[in-house]
Amino acid sequence: MKFINIFPLFWNLEQNPEYKFFYGVPSDLNGIMQKDGLDASPVSSLEYMNRPEKYIILNGIGICAKNKVKSVILQSDCPIEELDGKRIYLTGQSLTSAYLLRIIMDKFYNVAPEYAEHRQPGDAYLLIGDQALKSYYESKTKYTYDLAELWHKHTGLPFVFSLWLISAGAEEKPEIKILYENLLRISLTVHEKADFYAEQYLLRDAAFSKSQLTDYWRTLYYTIGDAEIKGLELYYKMLGYAPKWRYYNQGGV
Repeated sequence: MKFINIFPLFWNLEQNPEYKFFYGVPSDLNGIMQKDGLDASPVSSLEYMNRPEKYIILNGIGICAKNKVKSVILQSDCPIEELDGKRIYLTGQSLTSAYLLRIIMDKFYNVAPEYAEHRQPGDAYLLIGDQALKSYYESKTKYTYDLAELWHKHTGLPFVFSLWLISAGAEEKPEIKILYENLLRISLTVHEKADFYAEQYLLRDAAFSKSQLTDYWRTLYYTIGDAEIKGLELYYKMLGYAPKWRYYNQGGV
């Protein structure tokens, strides 16, 4: 865990001394989960579909946006419709967001930019996480596009950025059942306790104001229902995947 988006869940889990944590950006967590280095983690949605045989979904829990997300944005020197042939820098921190941008550009705006994988001068930049959130609230960039908002505008569906997954070999561990129950309980109360979590976060870091933190956590959703699954299925299908679901069910799948 390295981003503000997941802080409310991890703050609660950190109160339990039995848990051990690894902190990193989504791409870090993806890599460690691939090697069975973690029993459970929030993982990029696309990572699950790339290797469904390795994971089991903790049903009903994730990080999603019903409209805006505020922490996955495209900043551009020109309108999005004019980015055909222009260079867009893609962050390496999240594969899911990078491919969401490709879908938006190709299928929604019919433009074909040049994508750069490494930081270099460009006409537009994909930002995620805390850097994107800071820029969303404070940047003076001429054009800022919220990718979840664009997705919702063109599909009418929420977008799921992360799923909570467990390694396929961890489903029989009794502590996974307790973790799952705790995560479900916490996820359902993030909005109503956003002020409390903001106060806890500010004890560690003052990079954001309390109002920005509460606004952000009340923008995100940490539970996944039918509409979110439909949005995720559409995303997968647009990338050429046939969705395969493996759900954890209180000690079985």
